[in-house]
Amino acid sequence: NLNISDNFSSRVTLFRNSSNGFRKNLYYDVNNTNKKDESFLYFKNKMSSVQNSTIYLNILYTKVDNGFDVWTPDNNDNYSTYSDMIGRDYQTTISPTLKTISKINNDEIITISNYSINNMIYSFDGDWANDEYWSENFNYNDTDPYWDTYGAWSFADSTNRERKQFSHEIRLIKNLKKTNISLSTLTELIVHTIEHLVKYGTLELYICHLVTVNFINLYKWNSML
Repeated sequence: NLNISDNFSSRVTLFRNSSNGFRKNLYYDVNNTNKKDESFLYFKNKMSSVQNSTIYLNILYTKVDNGFDVWTPDNNDNYSTYSDMIGRDYQTTISPTLKTISKINNDEIITISNYSINNMIYSFDGDWANDEYWSENFNYNDTDPYWDTYGAWSFADSTNRERKQFSHEIRLIKNLKKTNISLSTLTELIVHTIEHLVKYGTLELYICHLVTVNFINLYKWNSML
């Protein structure tokens, strides 16, 4: 934790995990084909003002670049594999979040905007072995009558994905004993948000707009007190 000033503080969390994966690939004679290589970074900022407003700006970054080599045809208990195509379990995520809390008399308006970009790769050796293994243990090679029809018993599976996600949330926390915010004011706020979602078209441009507008609106709402 770092208190930069009375109104601004930050927190940074860093996590790292790595291992060789406890498998030995006999085909390549290496012991890291099922490795774990994972990193996590979380950066949190809190800004408060004298107008009873608080802004949280959080940024999450993760990177997972693991190997994937666990399956074997003989299901041995020596943690040995025979794959000739090394699998991969990979993901990167970048996710900023902007949260604002504004107090209006005895009520609160909370806005939460989040955007995330995710890239993923999932792959593995579909036949779990290699040509030499199938030839030595099952006599499946170019002398087999099915070889000319089906060829080598070797195939892989790989899935690549990219996902972008955006969410925007508005909460009104009302004090039922005493409240001064009108329904028309709340309706105007909701309509304003929907209009800008349509106007800016792309999520990236709307995120930039939200960062600016949320700062401005905090002071506009507080000026109504």
